[in-house]
Amino acid sequence: MRVLRFFLALVAALVVHLVLVGAEPQASRVFDPFLIVIVLQAMRGDIVFAMVSGALVGLTQDAVSGGLYGLHGFAGTVVGYVLAGAVRFLSLQKFYYVILFFAAAVLVKEIVVQLLFVALLRRPEVPLLDDLVLQVVLAGLVGAAAVATVETLSQRLSAWRRSRRPRVSLE
Repeated sequence: MRVLRFFLALVAALVVHLVLVGAEPQASRVFDPFLIVIVLQAMRGDIVFAMVSGALVGLTQDAVSGGLYGLHGFAGTVVGYVLAGAVRFLSLQKFYYVILFFAAAVLVKEIVVQLLFVALLRRPEVPLLDDLVLQVVLAGLVGAAAVATVETLSQRLSAWRRSRRPRVSLE
């Protein structure tokens, strides 16, 4: 079931990315729907699943965005590893902690991407500060909304399952 939810989230991120880039070609500079999927998987605390899902999400992003193939795949793997490891030590019970967690994910991914650019191309691709700030804010807000939506849907699904149980009476 977890793998099915992951692939549904990946398809949703792909659709959102394609719609945003179709509407505004520069939209991928300020919003990364693929990162939201990576962080949602990492929030479960399973490091191996977070790394594998980060790699798959990143490679999917590489396939649709162009550029260096494997760049986002590697960055997604690192982000999944770091955040899944951090979840074991953090309490994400408060809404603003979740926002900060998603914002930190943007910064971790940007650091990894910049280090890869320097290592592979010998030059950094320095993002505009305005774009980076907007990306941090949007990731935090959209990520917190995604977490709230997932929790609400999970509660409704479990309530629906409980209501469907047959009531056996031995009268």
